[in-house]
Amino acid sequence: MSQAKFQEFIKKMTTESSSDAANPTGTGAELARAFSELKDKNGEEKVQGAIEKFAAFAKSQGFDVTEADVKGYFDSLKTQYETNPMVATMLDSYCSSTCHIGSAVGGG
Repeated sequence: MSQAKFQEFIKKMTTESSSDAANPTGTGAELARAFSELKDKNGEEKVQGAIEKFAAFAKSQGFDVTEADVKGYFDSLKTQYETNPMVATMLDSYCSSTCHIGSAVGGG
């Protein structure tokens, strides 16, 4: 169990060569359904819900990931986003154009 395993999961779900997260059936539908339960949540409650959903979904895809791994990954991204303008720009650009997971979370 580690953040590295969660990073492997995220890489699998977000690379352009992988259509898993964008697939309207199968994996993509499962991901969208999981996050649709969070649509009425806000703030910290939505973040905690996303952590739980990501950990459960990663496990269902065969990745040994805990909620603590996902939270650590989120915290690391948040720190990088807040302290490194280049990382912030890259994340903003990526998630507004090609981030299928972001679409599922935001659209759910």
